[in-house]
Amino acid sequence: MKKSKVEEQIANALERGDNYLLYSLIYSNVFPKIENYIKQNSGSMQDSEDVFQEAVIIITDKFNSGERFHCSVSTMLYAISRNIWRRKLKEYSTNIRSDYWYNPDPELIAESYLEEYVSDQVKGEIVLQQMKKLPKAERKPMVMYYVKHISPEVIAKKLNYSGASYVRKKISLTKRKLIEKIRSNPQYRDMF
Repeated sequence: MKKSKVEEQIANALERGDNYLLYSLIYSNVFPKIENYIKQNSGSMQDSEDVFQEAVIIITDKFNSGERFHCSVSTMLYAISRNIWRRKLKEYSTNIRSDYWYNPDPELIAESYLEEYVSDQVKGEIVLQQMKKLPKAERKPMVMYYVKHISPEVIAKKLNYSGASYVRKKISLTKRKLIEKIRSNPQYRDMF
C-alpha cells in the first residue's frame, strides 16, 4: 500500500513522538472526515472534538505499546473514531429520539459494513477470505450484484431464479451470514 505524503508525515511524527506535529497533521487532514461522520449521525462539533481526542490517545497508546498498523494511520483513526461514536450512541440511546437507532434496518447495516470493510485493504482481505468460504450458490449472486453491479432482474435470469425479489432476499440473507462470519473472525476482533 503506497502512502501519501501526509500519511508518511503522520507516521514519522508518530514514530518520533512529535505530538504537536502529529496532532496538527491529523487535525487538519483527518478531523474533517470524523466531524462530518459524527454530525451526520446525530452528533455535534463538541462530540466530534471529544471523539477525535479520545481516538488520538488510543492510537498513540497502541503505537507506543509496540503495535504496528496494517493500514494508514488516518484509516485507523477514522475506524476508531467511528467505533467510539457508535459506542457512545448506544450508551446514550435513551436520549436519542431517532427511529433508526431503535429499529435499525439490517440491510442498511449490512451494506454499510460491506462498504466499510472493502474500503480498507486489511478489512477487505477478511471479507474476501470469508466470501471464499461461502458456498458458490450464495457467493455468485453477491459477486454479480456488488462487484459486477448486475441488477437483481438480470441475475435472476442468468441463474434461473424465480425473480428479482428472490435474488434480493438471497443476497440479504447471504450478507447477514457474511457479517456474522466476519464478526466471529479472530483477525477482525483483534483489530477492534
